[in-house]
Amino acid sequence: MSRFTPSLLEQGASSTSPQLGKYKAPVVPAAMALEPDDQNHHLIHKDDQSRDLQVVIDEIWPQHEGFPGDITHVDLLWDGLRVDFLDPPLVWPYDPQAIIPLELAVPQIYLATPGPHRVSYRINMGNPALSDEVLLNIDQTAPNAGEAGSRPEPIAPIGPEGLNEDYLAEHQGVNIRLESWSDLRLGDRVRLYWRSFSRQDDPLKPVDEFVVRDKDAPVDLRVPADYIRNSGDGLRYLCYDWEDRSGNRGPLSHVNEISVELGSTPSPLPLPQVEPAGLIDLDRARTGVELVINEIVDARPGDRVIGYWRGLPVGSVDLLAPLRWPVKFPVGFEVLTAAGFVERNDQVHFTWRGRPSRALSVELNLTVAGPDPQGPELVNPRLAAVVVKGRAGDDQLGAEDVDHDARVELVLYVNPQPGQVLQLYWGSHVGPAATYLIKPEDRGGATIAFSVPWAIINAVGSNPALPVYYSTFNGVNTQHAPTTRVDVQIRIIEGLARATFPGTAEGNWVNCAYQPWINGVKVRIPGDAQRLAENDQVTLFWVADRGQVGGGSH
Repeated sequence: MSRFTPSLLEQGASSTSPQLGKYKAPVVPAAMALEPDDQNHHLIHKDDQSRDLQVVIDEIWPQHEGFPGDITHVDLLWDGLRVDFLDPPLVWPYDPQAIIPLELAVPQIYLATPGPHRVSYRINMGNPALSDEVLLNIDQTAPNAGEAGSRPEPIAPIGPEGLNEDYLAEHQGVNIRLESWSDLRLGDRVRLYWRSFSRQDDPLKPVDEFVVRDKDAPVDLRVPADYIRNSGDGLRYLCYDWEDRSGNRGPLSHVNEISVELGSTPSPLPLPQVEPAGLIDLDRARTGVELVINEIVDARPGDRVIGYWRGLPVGSVDLLAPLRWPVKFPVGFEVLTAAGFVERNDQVHFTWRGRPSRALSVELNLTVAGPDPQGPELVNPRLAAVVVKGRAGDDQLGAEDVDHDARVELVLYVNPQPGQVLQLYWGSHVGPAATYLIKPEDRGGATIAFSVPWAIINAVGSNPALPVYYSTFNGVNTQHAPTTRVDVQIRIIEGLARATFPGTAEGNWVNCAYQPWINGVKVRIPGDAQRLAENDQVTLFWVADRGQVGGGSH
């Protein structure tokens, strides 16, 4: 929590620096964002002070070109002192994109000196020139000069009878207002603790925190009434500590010893339940479950109940009169899958008046065969769609495919596991049309082929946009690939009447009098309401023969 007044040198002015500020300042990734009272000096967090400080030149400096063989030296400067350099130096010609971004480092030993510092770099192509500077502040002192704060005093004094229910009912807890410390800075954090000596070896858990956003705002903290009730009767110890933005944390303040005399012991809280009970698989995660809280014996109107799933709040309710049990909180897909699509046990609990219940362990298995889902939908767009290999082209079946099984291909997902099952679905056919069992030798990116029997193709029939897709199954969960629309035209029409040729000579002769080179040859297809329907495609085949009764076609 250091304070300083930058000198002209620290602000970047130096009568001895060659061409100061000719190049753009470097980038220091660990430099923290500036607050209004940082005096333009970026703080470096204490964690980053324990290792070399990375500095990046992210743009090539102007006029970097030279003559063949010209040498360019790049030096990193810390308070004007060279602490790193590019080795070997650059020799023109070189590709700027091959060296930018250029990374150098300030050795950690230099970060051990607290206070303001300057980082820049020097380019020497015969005449040295400096970049603009990045101003830093190495702060290694906790707030209040690292000294323990005075003991916290409740705004409303606690009488000699001790802290009782009357006090809690009137003040809703113990309220504290701290005096500003001498070196208060924006971003300083205060943590308030309520503890007993019997738990002094446990990790400290703050009951309230305050972050300084306005130096003129009062520093108000509270120990909630329900937290005090849940901690029980006896001597309790109120204290706090400070931490600044650099991560410098001071010692605990002096302690205020408070006698708690509530005179009551709350009844045990019920164990939370999950409905429906049992393993939560992906289907149940998609529809969601409910966290169920049964009757709390000591509950009163106005009490707050909060449900938690794996530490995440999933619902909160202030009880109303008359009390109605159970209380239920819906738990949706986003919460259930927040920790990933894995097999695990989640801990579920609730709090009443801030008092935590026992935790229920819930078993989940959200694993899938293939890439993880992107949402609750059954279709995973990250799975590859199938390709139906028709004889005339992909994703189409026509007359040439009649009486033949159809080949359907897909590109297998990454990391397939033996025993996983792929099932292909063909239009309106009930159940899978084909099944493939992943083998030990199958690898991601390989082409997997299904064979759809002609009997299924024929039974489903023609469809200009027949849906075809596959599912993956790992023994627990299923997901679907995107649908491929296939143009299937396999309808077989029998018993069609013969075509006629209007205007031809007797015997359907096309002779010179007919002038086919001018008139063409007219063909009439007889109508047939039983066999032909709207949008049917009629294809005419014309075969020339050497004779009059067929044969010898050409």
